[in-house]
Amino acid sequence: MVHAADIQDYDGCEAVLDKARARFPRLKKIWADSRYACLETPRCVQLLYGWVLEVVRRSAGMVGFVCCTGGGWWSGRSGGSSASAG
Repeated sequence: MVHAADIQDYDGCEAVLDKARARFPRLKKIWADSRYACLETPRCVQLLYGWVLEVVRRSAGMVGFVCCTGGGWWSGRSGGSSASAG
C-alpha cells in the first residue's frame, strides 16, 4: 500500500493504515522506516489502531536492500515501509 510521491510518509500514513486495517483485520505489528518515528507516530498508531509500529533504523554502513530477520525485504534507500499480518 502506497500513497502519492508528493505526500510525506508521516502525512499520508493515516490513509495507508486505514486501508491496512480494512484489508488485514488481524494485523498486530507493522515495521516502518525512520520517517515514521517523527510526530509520535508509533504512539498514535498504538492508540488509534491497537498495533505496534516498530521503526527499523538503518545500521551504520548499511547500503541498499537488506533482508529483515522477521522475513520480507525493506529498502534502507527508498523510504518505503512494510506491513506484516501477524
